[in-house]
Amino acid sequence: MQYLLHAPNHVLDSGRDHPAWVGPLDVVAPGGGALLVATLLRAALQAEGRS
Repeated sequence: MQYLLHAPNHVLDSGRDHPAWVGPLDVVAPGGGALLVATLLRAALQAEGRS
């Protein structure tokens, strides 16, 4: 949830970063973190037999 709420902040600030490549990386990183957490949660639930 934190990643989803925090990502729009990075999108709004992406044009202000220096060097310029940092902006897109800051936008993509929370999405990658959210994907990682979701994947781990799904694997844990499957291991318990819930999904």
